[in-house]
Amino acid sequence: MRKLKYIIDVFISMAEENDFSPVLVFIPVGAEVRNFLKTRNYSYKNFVEAVRRENQSRRLVVIDIMEKEFDYYKFYLHRLKGHCSGYGNRIIANAVYSGIKSLMQGK
Repeated sequence: MRKLKYIIDVFISMAEENDFSPVLVFIPVGAEVRNFLKTRNYSYKNFVEAVRRENQSRRLVVIDIMEKEFDYYKFYLHRLKGHCSGYGNRIIANAVYSGIKSLMQGK
């Protein structure tokens, strides 16, 4: 996770230098959803929370699809695996829109 944290930090720094709002979207793979259905937890949840906590003073928008309500079995092209279906892409698009809506106000 150190490499990913470093990449996120560089991304945020670039955003600050170039005056844009960085948006980070976490999209679960099917194995994460399967695990969530069994345990009500997923492996990267603490990482997402840490990224939010560590970047509260920055303009980073963090969107975690696993925090949204959706039909897990319709999210992927195949049952809990593969690429996102049209339904899954709509879930992602709506989550991104909700996450950045406040950035668009007043522009």
